[in-house]
Amino acid sequence: MSTFSNEKKKMSAYYQAMYDPIWTMAINDLAAHYDVEDIVTYFHDDIFLESVKAWQKKNDLVDDGLFGRKCLDKVMGIYKLPLIQVVNTKSIKIRGEEVEVDFYVVRDRDMQFGTHPSTFNVRQSDPRMVVWHWDVCMSSVGCFQTLLERNLSIHFMIDADGTIYQTLDLGLQADHTKGFDSQSIGIEINNPYWVKKADKLEIKRPLVEEYLPNNNGIQEHLGFTAEQEKSAVLLASALSDIFVIPKVLPAGHYPSMRDQSGISTRAHVGKIFNGHVGHYHLQPDKIDPGTLLWPVFLHSGFKAVEPFFKAEAE
Repeated sequence: MSTFSNEKKKMSAYYQAMYDPIWTMAINDLAAHYDVEDIVTYFHDDIFLESVKAWQKKNDLVDDGLFGRKCLDKVMGIYKLPLIQVVNTKSIKIRGEEVEVDFYVVRDRDMQFGTHPSTFNVRQSDPRMVVWHWDVCMSSVGCFQTLLERNLSIHFMIDADGTIYQTLDLGLQADHTKGFDSQSIGIEINNPYWVKKADKLEIKRPLVEEYLPNNNGIQEHLGFTAEQEKSAVLLASALSDIFVIPKVLPAGHYPSMRDQSGISTRAHVGKIFNGHVGHYHLQPDKIDPGTLLWPVFLHSGFKAVEPFFKAEAE
């Protein structure tokens, strides 16, 4: 038996595994690395405890045998997560059920790593809004790691090659837009944004110049790929059909408050919109995902409408 005190055992991998499905998955992955079949049975064995310590030391972690946040992050890095047991399927997960769609979605089999345990909140009603973000990361994998580090989460990500990842069951609310999480679906579309990153990209992107939302001036930055635009339309249309979310975008009421396609370029604080919106429509300090997606959506049949409605308190 290990010599851990009872207090330390409460912080140990054994106890984490008993009470938290996310930790169970990561810990069992580590156990498999050491050919240990049953983590609960073997954790108190001194040989396994020393193996954990040796693994921690090898990976520049405190070798105390306790499996905490840093150990989980290290496991995730080693096994190239975000997706542990990858499936590529024409379906999305909603409240544990498979719902068919007309395009491929990549996710892990058990949907365990979409969020931190603290943000496992079950929806009380269906979402009525889809919020679009850009990630300012080199890839969707990098985006996912950043979200975890910041204790945030998202339902979908769209990578540079158009790959759609589902990282959270749609029956759960993601932690992505303060004040609107319970009412919305969150999507991160990959875009490194900064022009200086263009030479480091495997998939080339257009350089664009636009007047950024919320009065942030003209800026040259990286745009979206054609594959991303196609995937964005497919995903947006499917979510609208499944949840009866209108295929509409918020129109700008005044010429100074809309882009060339007529979509609003300003935040509407304290209000909600039944349809598709940018992150910047809901928070005045945001600019993502810019205005480049809106003409693509309008060309595919979406409409520009107003007004916004007063949001319900969360």
